[in-house]
Amino acid sequence: MAREYSLPIDNLAKGIAAAFLYEVPDDKQSVELQKRVEKEGIEKAVSKVTGFQEGSEEHRKIIEAYHALSKLDTRRSHS
Repeated sequence: MAREYSLPIDNLAKGIAAAFLYEVPDDKQSVELQKRVEKEGIEKAVSKVTGFQEGSEEHRKIIEAYHALSKLDTRRSHS
């Protein structure tokens, strides 16, 4: 929808990326999403969950935001 109206998607991408970093053991969907990311990798998981094709502008921005936010997340390794 943002694209339809020529709106920037940077903040939406950050929000989506943050959802991929959300990890709470008591949250079933969070656990499932983390397992998917671990099994398939973030690129494929983002594509499958969001429907954005790998290589699209939206997909690229989400992946970039994911990596930027993961560096800020002290619970995760920085590999």
